[in-house]
Amino acid sequence: MLAGLLELYAKYDWMGRSITYHRTQIREFFGFREDTIGDVQEISACPVL
Repeated sequence: MLAGLLELYAKYDWMGRSITYHRTQIREFFGFREDTIGDVQEISACPVL
């Protein structure tokens, strides 16, 4: 079973249009969104403990 999954993983096109579509589907399913410049600025402003 695992060998078959690894084979599919190795064959996946990580640079094509499919990955963009699949990432969008995953974000929508989990209720996430793409990060923004504002997100990066907010995280960068947080103090490191």
